[in-house]
Amino acid sequence: MKKEVFEALIQHMQKHDIQHHTYIDKLTIYFDAKASPKLLNKLVILLDKNNLRRPCTLQNSIRVCQKLDLFQIDRKAFNLLNKICNSDADYRITYVEFALDFYGKNLSDLTGLRAFFNKHLIIKNKGKANSKYPFYYYSVEEESIINIPSIDEGDALSTHYFNEADASYEFIIYNQEEYRWDNNFACVHLEYKLKDSATLKKHGIGTLNDLVTFDHNSYWQQNLALHSPILKELGKQKSNNVSNQALNKNGNKIFKKMVSLQFYLNEDSTREKCFSPITTVNSLFKFLPELTALPDFVG
Repeated sequence: MKKEVFEALIQHMQKHDIQHHTYIDKLTIYFDAKASPKLLNKLVILLDKNNLRRPCTLQNSIRVCQKLDLFQIDRKAFNLLNKICNSDADYRITYVEFALDFYGKNLSDLTGLRAFFNKHLIIKNKGKANSKYPFYYYSVEEESIINIPSIDEGDALSTHYFNEADASYEFIIYNQEEYRWDNNFACVHLEYKLKDSATLKKHGIGTLNDLVTFDHNSYWQQNLALHSPILKELGKQKSNNVSNQALNKNGNKIFKKMVSLQFYLNEDSTREKCFSPITTVNSLFKFLPELTALPDFVG
């Protein structure tokens, strides 16, 4: 996505009381025996989910023997990590989850935003996989992860996975009625999981300082691939031997019924010719959902 399009999306959301928050949702880092036990324990108690395992070996790095899992990294966690990583301790970063949250109090607006992402967001597989556009989702009715039956409106807000489970990276999106940072809000949560050191290095991450100085907005701007339908091409999926007007009409019907663009392409990757990247602000605003009007200011 172009920078100006991403900034327009953020600004439009802010005008309607939907804020955005970027952060590291989870970090896995291995330390050697020189890491301060006192500082490690301080990190563990920051959140109940945080966990330290020792001894715990890492393949090809026999010196590192302590595995630390941290969640929702904040400034306090980074300060403690800095003290350890700037000491004599050796460490390896092996897993990072980058998160982008859109949060607000209006559930209807957030549902509309999620529907927009469902219908326009494509994550094309970058490695070897069975599909160019891997997709599976959590079925609310079945209470399990599904990757074959057609997704319907009932699962539109459930967790959607845009990569194969064993891939070295993975994109997911889901809704939260109670935002983890403040339960007075709800949110749409987008997340990229980078699952090994090699993948992290491809993203320029090898040291803690790389995470401290990481440009989250630039990362998401580059990795949110929003697309719009080419209605004439989409209409050909139904019938090709009709007028251009009929093709556009048929294409519009197909697109309106679509719950997930990623799922649609997962079924048949040749359909990719029916969609093009959203490259202008005008194109973005053509498809953004109508949001609740802001109340008039009362002085």
